[in-house]
Amino acid sequence: MSIGLRVAQGAKSEYLGGCMFTLQKPMHPGEFIREVYLEPLELQIGTFAEKLGVDTSTVSRLVNQKADLSYEMALRLSKALGRSADSWMKMQIAYGLYRAQDKVNLEEVEVVYRPRNLDAPEKQVHEFYENI
Repeated sequence: MSIGLRVAQGAKSEYLGGCMFTLQKPMHPGEFIREVYLEPLELQIGTFAEKLGVDTSTVSRLVNQKADLSYEMALRLSKALGRSADSWMKMQIAYGLYRAQDKVNLEEVEVVYRPRNLDAPEKQVHEFYENI
């Protein structure tokens, strides 16, 4: 995913498939809003909240990375800033998954199912969900 990704302090190096690569820390949607919209436009949080039709505290928590982006806020941001709600949610998902990597010990998880020699329709379904 390229939306909101950047090499940053705290980036993680991983070894996968014989290659070393760096996982880029995704931006929190609130950080993105602050850096791309609020600061360059010299837009205050209170004014922006008013334009979105929400409380100032709601925008403040998002911009200061104290709250995750909700579906409802993604829709509001889509209208106000012209990016799709889907792109806002993808940014939140990328950020959330990155943070979850530090919390989940995958060594404790056992493989239950691994698709093999799937027939065409089943393979298409797996590929569809893997590429979302």
